[in-house]
Amino acid sequence: MQSMLGFTLQNRWDYINMFIHEGKGHGEDYKKNGYKWFNLNSDDYSVSEANAFWIQINDKSWEKTSQIFKQVMFDTEYLKLFDTKLQGPILEKYFWPYGITKMWQLH
Repeated sequence: MQSMLGFTLQNRWDYINMFIHEGKGHGEDYKKNGYKWFNLNSDDYSVSEANAFWIQINDKSWEKTSQIFKQVMFDTEYLKLFDTKLQGPILEKYFWPYGITKMWQLH
């Protein structure tokens, strides 16, 4: 699956929310934990990515992001980060209200 993020930034809330993920999420992890969190082959990276995603979907800008932005975040981040025990409550609060209920095939 190729990255679709560049094609999904549809409104200013998409941009704001993306910067929340990168700045508040990864930026804060970097300040606290240093460069090791950015080793793509480490377990720490997965933890950092999950933290950034959690901050992103809990930010007030999330509800105003575009449908396609939410869909791409679901397809590229959500399914690989959360175990099945968390999936139900997260889906119900952050994705189902916006019509995101299944994977959308990105080509």
